Amino acid sequence: MKTLNLKADKRMVFGKKVRRLRRSGIIPANIFGKDITSIAIQIEDKAFRTVARQAGTTHVIYISVDGKELPVLIQDMQHHPLTDTVLHVDFKNVDLKEKVEAEVPVELVGENALVKSGEADVLLLADAVVVEALPTKIPERFTIDIATLTEIGAQIIVKDLPKSADYTFVDEADKMIAQLAEAKKEEAVVQASPSPESVEATEEGPKEKEEGEGGEKKSAPEEKLAKGEK
Repeated sequence: MKTLNLKADKRMVFGKKVRRLRRSGIIPANIFGKDITSIAIQIEDKAFRTVARQAGTTHVIYISVDGKELPVLIQDMQHHPLTDTVLHVDFKNVDLKEKVEAEVPVELVGENALVKSGEADVLLLADAVVVEALPTKIPERFTIDIATLTEIGAQIIVKDLPKSADYTFVDEADKMIAQLAEAKKEEAVVQASPSPESVEATEEGPKEKEEGEGGEKKSAPEEKLAKGEK
């Protein structure tokens, strides 16, 4: 993957005032690391989204701020729960010669015969695994071919994932990643048939009001006529 660069400015706005930044298309962010004091920055929303789509959490981004270029990884992103707007980003400054721990996404690919026939479902039990590697050697993702799961109960665990001299797994070797489980059968909902009385009532339309205790209720014209005769 090509080198990813992102420009940033030092941020002088904090607290509730950062809402103004967001309204103008700017994202508040911070850079932190082992050997630096946390730096408050602001980045252009559109530029960040373009870079973030390519980098994910596994690719180094070079941020230019205050005349310096810092290699970082995206550590955390806060989103608005309704609009998915990026509210804040945390970047982790890394030493390119020092190993770091990073979460690598897990992706399911391929087709499974038992799933296709409706007999089973593939359960993704962990959508990421943690590895230790040099920042430039972190794998982009791990893919699992679900066609390799050939019977109900078959599993993929961490030790089944591809191995490389570039990284080591931090997660336990027996941590379950995916499993082929028996498909849940939906129970048919049986609706009660309407009674003959209700069918008849529906066909006939709404019933007239029954006679009350005071005798037959007169219609409005009949009441006026009765009053006029008195």
